[in-house]
Amino acid sequence: MSQPPEGTAPGPDEIDRGLREIIAGVGGDAAVREPSAAERSRRPAQPVQAKRLGWRNARKARRLRRPVPEPGHRPRRGGTGRSPAAGRWQPAPQRRSRRSQRAWTITKRLTALVLFLGLLYGLHLLGFGPH
Repeated sequence: MSQPPEGTAPGPDEIDRGLREIIAGVGGDAAVREPSAAERSRRPAQPVQAKRLGWRNARKARRLRRPVPEPGHRPRRGGTGRSPAAGRWQPAPQRRSRRSQRAWTITKRLTALVLFLGLLYGLHLLGFGPH
């Protein structure tokens, strides 16, 4: 199908002619030809080459190789992994009640608010606030 000049749309006759070529198969060979399933099965399998992992992917792979902890237990943290107790599991600590979690959240937010207001007051004393 011939291409019209840049910026102009092809006319309806050009579109119809292009569609007729496609339907009739006159357009020529396809640019990309994929082999059929039978052709693919005749070819020998190609071995997968292991490529070198970056440090992030190597770290992820190392994490994924670790054993999954049992429910209610979690792995100990710290150590170099050379001590005999490095891979042992310890029971999870008792969870806080919902009330104490909420109190802790409110305390953290109030602390942040007080620190922010103190910063504003200090900046005002230094002359950086509204005049």
